[in-house]
Amino acid sequence: MEQFFLAPANRATLILGRWARIFLTDSLIIGYTTLLLDLLGGTVITLLNPALFFASLGLYELSLIGFGLFMAGLTMRIKSYNSVGNTIFFGYMIVTGALFPISVLPTPIRYFSMLIPFTYLNDLMRNAALGTPTILPETFEYALGIALAVATLILGFVAFNRIEQEARAKGNIATS
Repeated sequence: MEQFFLAPANRATLILGRWARIFLTDSLIIGYTTLLLDLLGGTVITLLNPALFFASLGLYELSLIGFGLFMAGLTMRIKSYNSVGNTIFFGYMIVTGALFPISVLPTPIRYFSMLIPFTYLNDLMRNAALGTPTILPETFEYALGIALAVATLILGFVAFNRIEQEARAKGNIATS
């Protein structure tokens, strides 16, 4: 959040730069971890479709930045947001299929999962890496993933700006 207030740069540029840094870092971590596991265990770890995997990862991280903007805005409203953040994070890990496919969740929770954009992005990465079937038809899910990633980023940016304007109007943050 400090970058938004202190850097003499356009916010869109800051967001794009943050996304590029995260994407590059995560790609390198995936690469060297795969190599290390191969060297240690002798088992070759492969991605079935690396291009789609990294495209899905890029969309996923774009969406996470949008959600992060929303959470950053929320910190201006809720000064002690740790419990909210922890609850959201752990719920997210279970409900969106980050740890396991949502098909193993009870049906009511599965329907709730399908309302969350991250579910489809997790599903697309799993599909590209392991070849597991997607929740929806694959081409539709990729189109949906693109739309949801862009929408989450835009909504997060709009929410952050709106909350920031309210905080400035109330005098919670400086207006200069």
